[in-house]
Amino acid sequence: MFFGDSEEPMFITSARNETEGAFYTTWHKTDGWRGYFELHSTEYVELFSDAILSMHESEIMLKELHDKLMARLTEAGIKFARAFCRTSNVFSTNLEIWVENTVEAVMIATLLLHGIKREVKYDDPTYKTGILFSREALQRFRDLLGDNTLTDTDILARAERLVGEVKHGDAGSDDAGRKEAAL
Repeated sequence: MFFGDSEEPMFITSARNETEGAFYTTWHKTDGWRGYFELHSTEYVELFSDAILSMHESEIMLKELHDKLMARLTEAGIKFARAFCRTSNVFSTNLEIWVENTVEAVMIATLLLHGIKREVKYDDPTYKTGILFSREALQRFRDLLGDNTLTDTDILARAERLVGEVKHGDAGSDDAGRKEAAL
């Protein structure tokens, strides 16, 4: 955890909390050996949160978003904190940016973040692919289904829906159903 543009980390562990109570964490277990930490605060409000995925194109974009937002929050005189919350996935960590809990700070910071997201192309669909499937496999799915806008999570949702339909014996018999059945 870092306050403002300081490069001096503050640690929050089960045994110590160097934030003087401004933040605390809870561990969320997703199964017997996996989970993630969630950050909480009464003095700050979460402005931004996203997973940094190792070796994914989004790493560079998130670094640019982080750096621009830090600079603009500092210029605006808004108190902020940055945290990198651990997960059990060694290829992922969560980037969180928090701002002081005042209406003015939250409004200004939200506007700054919105502008920066446009600058760094945060909503570019490229950053939502290449996570579950290789780009080549994703393109094969897109070609098969006739929809070039599908993301990894869209394909996964269709596959889960299809599995449910097959289990209940009500998979569709039209062309779209046969195409999805090929998944």
